[in-house]
Amino acid sequence: MKNVFYTIAALSALLTGCLKDEGYDDNKTGFHANNSERSVTILNAYEVNGIKTIGIFTTPVEESLEGFVVALAGPVAGKDIQVDLSVTPALVDAYNTENSGEYEVLPAAAFELPPSVTIPAGKDYANVRLKLKKGPLDPTKTYAVGVQLSGANDPAVKVAGNTKQFLIGILVKNSYDGVYELRAATQHPTNAALAGPVGPTEIELETNGVTSVITSTRHPWANGSGSGLPEGYNTIFTVNPATNKVTVTDGNGIGFMNSPGYDSRYDPASRTIYAKWQYVGSGGNRVFTDTLVFLRLRD
Repeated sequence: MKNVFYTIAALSALLTGCLKDEGYDDNKTGFHANNSERSVTILNAYEVNGIKTIGIFTTPVEESLEGFVVALAGPVAGKDIQVDLSVTPALVDAYNTENSGEYEVLPAAAFELPPSVTIPAGKDYANVRLKLKKGPLDPTKTYAVGVQLSGANDPAVKVAGNTKQFLIGILVKNSYDGVYELRAATQHPTNAALAGPVGPTEIELETNGVTSVITSTRHPWANGSGSGLPEGYNTIFTVNPATNKVTVTDGNGIGFMNSPGYDSRYDPASRTIYAKWQYVGSGGNRVFTDTLVFLRLRD
């Protein structure tokens, strides 16, 4: 949010000095170029054209997030300005329709948003935070909450119609989500060129469940082969947090499974996944022995 705050001081001067949007006079949109008038707006408001997405982890179970900034355009007030906030699920539906999005409306039980925010006397902005309760959230889904300014306690303070709405996206990540270094060995029953060492190479593991992650790209075959598994052959690693044992599956019914006799596991100290897995194809099993070492968080 730091890149937002430095614009606040300039916002008042800009909006009160040179802007006038059509529709202002009937309180539909924008700001009037009159230094005696005050209006409230959401900084970086996107309406339904964009969304601020926040990546969060499944733990801790409750978390306070930076939401958005409500700013006062015009001269600062000598008294507190209370601005009312309304949760507006229709903004999520509108965003999905216009952008082919797949956001689900954030369940009411999963968050708390204050009904109003107060811009203190002598100030020109206030921060709004969102308290997130992660218990009801499904890590396989992406959520969003729509918010808009619905009024102020001073009738002389207008609400800018075209900058009064905001969308916050919630992307849930579990503790295994991230960018990993992959080192592996592959075995192929009929094509020797595909068998051998793999890597080191980077691969992303994306949250697929509460304790599972899925490869975002196809697993490569041996170095020098220039080949990888077919599209859709994505590997799912599921960690049992009680034992740190790892189970390997896939999401498309291909039949990925743990190779017998190997201790597929997760080492929390080094954040490393050790897994040996296989699937049946023409001529026999394709076998992969993977070591995945956590490097950094995904963007």
